Amino acid sequence: MIDYEKVLIDLVKPMVDDPDSVRVQTMDSINENELVLYVYAKNEDIARLIGRQGNMASAIRQMMSVCSRLDNRRISIKFESYSDAFASFFGGAPWNTLRSDTLLIPLASEGN
Repeated sequence: MIDYEKVLIDLVKPMVDDPDSVRVQTMDSINENELVLYVYAKNEDIARLIGRQGNMASAIRQMMSVCSRLDNRRISIKFESYSDAFASFFGGAPWNTLRSDTLLIPLASEGN
């Protein structure tokens, strides 16, 4: 099985100003074929990862969809930002969410 957290963190860390503040957390879904990944970073970095009109977020999701198709899973990637004060106090924990972007990536078998 693929380590989706590691793949996603390796994909987004080079794109941000503060790679040490980036965290990826996996959450299970009710559906056993669905996996929810949260990317937490500083507000400026999340803005960069989402991009203008969500273009960068869409590209990241497309890259991750390649991995998910190997396991026949659905991946949902959510981008969340947190303030510097809470990040340093809680060791990078995703407190005080400021910005979010969400989109589901369908399985290849759906709609075909």
